[in-house]
Amino acid sequence: MIGLESGADDYLTKPFNARELRVRVRNLIEQRRRLQEHFRREGLLEPTPVAMPSTEKAFLERLREVTEAGIGQEGFGPRQLSEALGMTRRTLQRKIRALTGQSPSAFIRSVRLRRARQLLEQRAGNVSEICFQVGFENLPYFTRCFKEEFGVLPSEVLREQNL
Repeated sequence: MIGLESGADDYLTKPFNARELRVRVRNLIEQRRRLQEHFRREGLLEPTPVAMPSTEKAFLERLREVTEAGIGQEGFGPRQLSEALGMTRRTLQRKIRALTGQSPSAFIRSVRLRRARQLLEQRAGNVSEICFQVGFENLPYFTRCFKEEFGVLPSEVLREQNL
């Protein structure tokens, strides 16, 4: 019980059946694959219909809260995120990659870009203001990342909202 309470995904008692172990491992791997695919498609800012264990759900919610609170801070990155969550950078990297398929840096960048898109759609400022507001320090880099993520330039999103 202690193992499950501290975040274990599953638990087997000894002696265990090798076939049962293989089935449980296969199910856990498939569940992680579905979660990764979901977060790759949908991101974290939208509501998630995929059922997941409450420990993972709580971790993702806390991860999103801390990331959103930190994205406006200059120099916010994986080190600050891991400190805020109270875990080592390596543990954070493993957990984020297992749940989203992304590195912590890519995850933070994705949250920044999604927030920037929301702000652009709400016409909360011009492109450079929003770029700096979500924690990017270089406008050309922000524009390139935004185009890679969404397939359009930030200025095009702003222009669409002005029509």
